Amino acid sequence: MFKNKDKKRLSDITEQPQKGIAMVIAIMLLLVLGLLGGGMMMVTTTDVNIAANQQRDTQALFIAESGIQEALQRFDNDIAVGDPAISPNWVAAIRESGTEETVNDTDFCNTKQTGTILKYCKNSDPVTITYKRDKSGNILYYNVETRDTTTFPTESPIYVITSSGMKGNAKRTVEIEYVKRAFNLKIDAGASCGGGADFTGNANVCGFNHFHVNQDSTPDNAKPDPKGGDVDCADFHIDTTSSYNYPPVKAQNGSGSGHVQFDGDPAEPEFDENYTVLEPHQYLGITSRKWQEILANPDNSSLDNDPLIGFTYINGDGAIAAAQFKTGEGILYVNGDLSWSSGAKYRGFIYVEGKLKITGSPWILGGMVIKGETDINSFGSGNATILLSRKAITNQLEDIIEEYYTFLAWREK
Repeated sequence: MFKNKDKKRLSDITEQPQKGIAMVIAIMLLLVLGLLGGGMMMVTTTDVNIAANQQRDTQALFIAESGIQEALQRFDNDIAVGDPAISPNWVAAIRESGTEETVNDTDFCNTKQTGTILKYCKNSDPVTITYKRDKSGNILYYNVETRDTTTFPTESPIYVITSSGMKGNAKRTVEIEYVKRAFNLKIDAGASCGGGADFTGNANVCGFNHFHVNQDSTPDNAKPDPKGGDVDCADFHIDTTSSYNYPPVKAQNGSGSGHVQFDGDPAEPEFDENYTVLEPHQYLGITSRKWQEILANPDNSSLDNDPLIGFTYINGDGAIAAAQFKTGEGILYVNGDLSWSSGAKYRGFIYVEGKLKITGSPWILGGMVIKGETDINSFGSGNATILLSRKAITNQLEDIIEEYYTFLAWREK
């Protein structure tokens, strides 16, 4: 009887510690699970915050890129585009508020964005377009032949667009460098002639590279031998030591008599019986395919429009007399012979597949290539003038060729 009672008490004694241990283990498991759950919640919250920050960061970058695109569009439309020869301190800005106006005395243009205001044009942090400069503050230009920067004013200054995008507390600032479409021109003389070239009378041909900023840069009374109300074209030479200066004439053979005035580097024409002219697209620095596209969509198919603007394709012989255009600019391509008896003014590039005969007083700023014989016979009151200007040619190409920009760099500040 006592033995059974003792056994019961012994089991009670052994079961009580086991129940205590189980409860401790359960509490510890709950504590561990709670810590794991809390840690996972913290990790998840952190991941959500990181994802949100990354999203805002990406959105800020997209907004900054949008500012770049608007600036390029405005640049493409030639709104307030600066030129170092006119406004060396030029800056353009796109702000949240303001009025669109022309460049003022401080060379600053403030343009107002149209439509919904995105967060890239705050008044305190606007989109800006300006020139790239070196450490000394000199404007930098792009040399298309060396593919490098230079302080010498060649075809185009390098432009810099800076745009900042903001989303929440995220901010990204993007900066790009670009030039207007860079054309590697192969112009090698004021007048390049595939055959013989005879210049008589009062003809003037200059192979130095002349300024062409706008219609007032190198005036249409500039000549190597100024008379009366004329001005000396030497005042508009960009740099007489540049590699962009050429002889006045290149031809297989030729002569000059009367009061003909030549200038360039060298100053006299170069005659070589083996000299041959290139095809139009080679002089212009574009592909043969692009040239064919241009030929298929001319702006003019006759010489009667005044002013004569854009690409003009004469499929056959052409004649420029008093009844034709008085002023023009662009590219003139004649798939035949060309006779010129008027005093028309032209800025750009002229290519004649056949012969050229000039008896009038044309004034040409840009470049001229003639595959056949050339006869410039400006006696009496005639005073034909041809002045080389690479910029006059590239300006016209920029208006005709759709590929408007050459991008040089993209970076985040």
